[in-house]
Amino acid sequence: MLDSEVIDTGFTVLDTLPGGEKPRWSDLSTLYLFLAALIPQLIGHTALTWVLRFKRPTIVGIATVGEPIGATFIGWVWLDAGVDATTALGCCITMTAVLLALYEPKH
Repeated sequence: MLDSEVIDTGFTVLDTLPGGEKPRWSDLSTLYLFLAALIPQLIGHTALTWVLRFKRPTIVGIATVGEPIGATFIGWVWLDAGVDATTALGCCITMTAVLLALYEPKH
């Protein structure tokens, strides 16, 4: 199991807070934090690298702008997070911009 001290080393900024005490996390919290960093790296970035074999880098780069839309959807479905009107509007604007950027008219 990961030691909480491993994660604490990345938070040296917290030393400047009043009292200079760092938060203590349980080993389970540390494991989840580690997995939250590791899993998106393995799956997401590997998938992007793989897609670059078949699509232009511009297309892949523009498509990643839609990532917050997927995060909002996952939060809504899995975590029962509310989606207010501003967030929904932002997702619509982002999706429209991505689709317009990816649109290639047929000649």
